[in-house]
Amino acid sequence: MRKLTLIFVVIFGILFFSCEKPVNPSINAKPFDFKLLSGNKEVSLKDYENRYKVILIYFGYTHCPDVCPTVLHRLSSMYNMLGEDKKYVKVVFITLDPKRDTPNVADEYAKFFNKNFSGLSGDQSYIKKVADSYGVVYKIVPSKTQGYLIDHTDNIYVIYNKSLKTIFFDKDQDPTYMASYLKKLLKSKD
Repeated sequence: MRKLTLIFVVIFGILFFSCEKPVNPSINAKPFDFKLLSGNKEVSLKDYENRYKVILIYFGYTHCPDVCPTVLHRLSSMYNMLGEDKKYVKVVFITLDPKRDTPNVADEYAKFFNKNFSGLSGDQSYIKKVADSYGVVYKIVPSKTQGYLIDHTDNIYVIYNKSLKTIFFDKDQDPTYMASYLKKLLKSKD
């Protein structure tokens, strides 16, 4: 009987949790208001907040061989699914490697994935402060082919109404899921 009950609980749990992907819980934290360079222009989080309803921030670097281009491609796919809602959404790429990623390089890299994206860079110590404030974990790892690589978290931070609302972790980075979440967020009165 115990075995039958355990099997039932396991099957029920699998069915229950696989039916629909839950939305990440709301965080409602005050995001760090950075000032960084996009090309030759200084921009701040407040600049984006005054112009867009939703800002998605992704930390990475242009020499990243796999994760960064994959995430930015997913963000571009998601962005294109937004239709008319695109005008309310800004995607921001912040480099973790300002030594190689100048403001122009970071911005060109972001725009390679979508012309409406922005890439930001700045001073190494300030980038670390910004990354730390968002809970980004990263470290430099030696590489024979590129000199060094950077191991880093691949979270996407969602800011809405001047508040950090949620974080898309790797499991949430399906473009359709992200677009659906953002459309619901834009329609909410929150």
